[in-house]
Amino acid sequence: MSRTLFARGALMVLVSALAACASSAPAPTPTATVTAPDLDAATQALIANAARVVFVIPFSHWDTDWHDTFTNYSKLSDQNILAAIQMAKADPRFRYTLEQVLFVQHFWNTYPQDRADLKAAVQRRQISFAWAGITQPETSLTAPAIQVRNLQMGQDWIAQNFGPDYVPHTAWQSDAFGNSAAFPQFLTQFGITNLFIGRLTRRCAPNDPNCLQLPEAFYWQTPYAPSARVLVSYISYPTAWDAIHRIADENAQVTALRQIVNAQFQRASNSKFIFLPMGSDFQDPLPNLPSLVDRWNAADKKTVLVMTSPDTAFQFLATQKLPEFNVDMNPIWQAFYVTRPVAKIADKESEFYLTAADKFGTLVDMPSSSAWYTATINAHYDNIGAVSFDSVWASSQQPRFQQTVATAANDLASALARIASGVNAPLVVFNPTSWQRSEVIELRGDVPNA
Repeated sequence: MSRTLFARGALMVLVSALAACASSAPAPTPTATVTAPDLDAATQALIANAARVVFVIPFSHWDTDWHDTFTNYSKLSDQNILAAIQMAKADPRFRYTLEQVLFVQHFWNTYPQDRADLKAAVQRRQISFAWAGITQPETSLTAPAIQVRNLQMGQDWIAQNFGPDYVPHTAWQSDAFGNSAAFPQFLTQFGITNLFIGRLTRRCAPNDPNCLQLPEAFYWQTPYAPSARVLVSYISYPTAWDAIHRIADENAQVTALRQIVNAQFQRASNSKFIFLPMGSDFQDPLPNLPSLVDRWNAADKKTVLVMTSPDTAFQFLATQKLPEFNVDMNPIWQAFYVTRPVAKIADKESEFYLTAADKFGTLVDMPSSSAWYTATINAHYDNIGAVSFDSVWASSQQPRFQQTVATAANDLASALARIASGVNAPLVVFNPTSWQRSEVIELRGDVPNA
């Protein structure tokens, strides 16, 4: 019941907020130590003795439906996860981040023989979840209750299959086109304190004297609720990967990566630490990444590379003095927000049917609708943002939106029918709203025998 109440309350939270100005704010007091269960003592010492630390976060970015369908994309993500498991088994220092629960669920169901290896790697903290949501939602478009369920359902699945200790305290929006200015408040209500944003969306007009280029890391707060803030790492997600993955020579990779690292430290507001994702779309982890890290660290003791999880990297970032911003993170160009309006309408219709079905279903002990799950898939920015190829929309996305609305509507109708059936009368007129109504009722089919 507490989750149901929270979901209703969240409806008031996720609203579009106006952009506000940036301001300086006191940074948190640096902590003496950071609790990082995925780092051994030698790595902790390496971090303590270095002047600069680059936290390398290996991952693969997964789109649900874009140039291809989820059915085909999920086969690629399965291979990414298999490759990560093998690298984790081969090297205890290797780390990998799972971007979205939806794709992990597909792997879990498709490769039951590999579940034990994945679970062991997660519980050794070699593989971690970057975000507990079923999908990466488009937070400026998706209906609020669906965003709540997106995160709740993913958290529950991780806790059930891996343990509650492995539910992350981070959010991961590597390629969402924009994020509601209320998103920090939404996250803090769930106890999530950190957020990676991987699509650079801040735009400045030429010669704008008031333009504020956002740094590599900062605190982002909801404009009308300053106490609701999250620590953000802000870098285009394929930056590091694009710089090195086509280079065959490892020394040349180090040289190219050093240029990226130096550029990010220039954006880092004098922080000792930077957050550096290492991955791209449906790419296996870089096979020589452990060797590359060793080569770098052997040659450079002042700036070191450390493979780790997002949770751990953010813990170190939080010890630094970082700026704070009230800013709308939506870009001037907001994807295809006006295309395929049927997707946006279906999202809102399904929220109405689903929340109503939950409300009335409690009166007759009906379980929650299965359409909540497909609604969370629809929340992914590719789906509700309507950026896919026409063939993908027609074959994968539109049928899922239609299925979600139809299932949700049928489940609501079933709940109302069960309520009405408990009344000992040949004809029941049921008012599902919270207020009195007076209107003409239209009967369809045969009129009951009075």
